[in-house]
Amino acid sequence: MAINVGAAKRGWIYDKVNARLNVYVDGSNVMQLAIADHIKLNSIADGKTVRINSRNYTQTSGDSIAGQSTPNQTVAGTASVYGWQFSPRFADTIGGNSLVGVQSNPILKGSTGNLTGDYKCFEAKLETEGGAATRTITGVSSCFRAEQQLSSGGTYTGGVYVLEAKAKGNNKVWDGLALLPDDSEIAEDALTATDSTKRGWIAVTVGSASRFIRLYDSGI
Repeated sequence: MAINVGAAKRGWIYDKVNARLNVYVDGSNVMQLAIADHIKLNSIADGKTVRINSRNYTQTSGDSIAGQSTPNQTVAGTASVYGWQFSPRFADTIGGNSLVGVQSNPILKGSTGNLTGDYKCFEAKLETEGGAATRTITGVSSCFRAEQQLSSGGTYTGGVYVLEAKAKGNNKVWDGLALLPDDSEIAEDALTATDSTKRGWIAVTVGSASRFIRLYDSGI
């Protein structure tokens, strides 16, 4: 039911014509649930966000997880499955400051409290259930894909890159660009060439050809 306070509606109203449930807060339609349409959840003011589980957790064991999305395709066909999609944008002719698709910023608050595990911004994992899986994946299997569809007529003063690493922001220096396994598949450390400063390689694929980047004991 909806309650009218002055001219402002509060509560929910069922729209029989469009088969839709509308939720109102102080006159603003903040949520729409329709039988044949997407569920729409909108904040009231431009400066406000939709917050989910932005709260304190007090459990001392188990995982504290803000949310999960696990769509499961159960009928074969030509459909693709996406866990989530983000597409922020600036409207045509509208300029501004920055445009960021997704920001991950895990913060260790204060100055004390140790972690016995890892500290990560992103974790990507490809997985098949069981060691006897026999699926065929025709396309490329990867944890991350970089693709750009920028117009050549634009001006990109800072450059266009697949990866950007900023200089340290505090006292801790970076230990390196990447941490790779010494597994003789992605990378090899023990191999030594005639020159004693050459040691190991990193494997890459250029087009369809396997290639190797030589590693050295010193960057000098």
